[in-house]
Amino acid sequence: MVAYGLPRAYGLPKIHKDGCPLRIIVSCINSPLYALSSFLHDTIHENIVFPKSHVKNSYQLVNELRSINLDSNVQFVSFDVVSLFTNVPLKLAIKSVERRWDSISEGTTIPLNEFLIGLKFVLDSTYFSFNGCVYKQIFGTPMGSPVSPTIADVVPQDLEDYVFHTLNYYIPVYYRYVGDVLLATNREYIDDILETFNSFHNRLQFTKEESNNHSINFLDVSIIFNHGSLSCDWYRKPTFSGRYLSYYSHHSTAHKRGVVFGLVDKVVQLSDPQYHEKNLKFVINCLLDNGYLVQFIFSNITRRRLKKFSYGMDNNEDVETNGKKVFYGSLCKVGFGEIL
Repeated sequence: MVAYGLPRAYGLPKIHKDGCPLRIIVSCINSPLYALSSFLHDTIHENIVFPKSHVKNSYQLVNELRSINLDSNVQFVSFDVVSLFTNVPLKLAIKSVERRWDSISEGTTIPLNEFLIGLKFVLDSTYFSFNGCVYKQIFGTPMGSPVSPTIADVVPQDLEDYVFHTLNYYIPVYYRYVGDVLLATNREYIDDILETFNSFHNRLQFTKEESNNHSINFLDVSIIFNHGSLSCDWYRKPTFSGRYLSYYSHHSTAHKRGVVFGLVDKVVQLSDPQYHEKNLKFVINCLLDNGYLVQFIFSNITRRRLKKFSYGMDNNEDVETNGKKVFYGSLCKVGFGEIL
């Protein structure tokens, strides 16, 4: 018999913002509606058609930017929605799902009205416990419910459709990662575009950040645009600590090798060749600070770079069997894991 519990809330400090406000997370694991919320998420996410503006990570963004030619008179700007999850209007969320039902219905035999009943039930069941008391979130979707990220993505899709149908401005670059938007346009259009974004719904409000010294930071990328020339560099936030898995930890060598591989991927895939040397030096120093041995660092940097250049940037090392990934787990003790 499965024992269910009420979702529980906790706060993650936003150390990069003034006053260190908390991001409220409502953990819905082992809650009564967790399975239904997961089903709704899978059904919607796996069957909707994502727009060309959608980017899933920094790597895809850089690949898209490298194929773009721009006029020298455009300027980059980023828009950031304020507290997206807690401000998503549920009526808009339901309408967004209805608009996409033709594609969503391909992944389920459930009728639209029953599907929406389940979705409304999950979105309205936002009770949670905190510090021994029970609360209810009265607006938006809880960050921690499986269906919330999907809802927080489809509503901005409708928002951007509204913006592009309302405005007739030249916007040669437009990409969105959930509630973060990167675009390039003529400087005189920026304020009008921001105003149009903020007119979609009074709960969905955006702030802007314009490029400074011909550069703007978006996700893990610094985009440098000067006199029509565009280049990318790996960006690290001011709160970046440099802490990674310690070489002296009781993790397997494969995990430690994965740390090196991940950092090398950022150097090679998120930055243009003119920035590789400085970024590799940074990675080496960072790994040394985390206790990694010089020989281990250089051998795995070389191994990863050779593999990337030999087989391409999108090479996937995951072993698959009949289309399904196979995972094995074991307790690790220094020296013993390597023998296995």
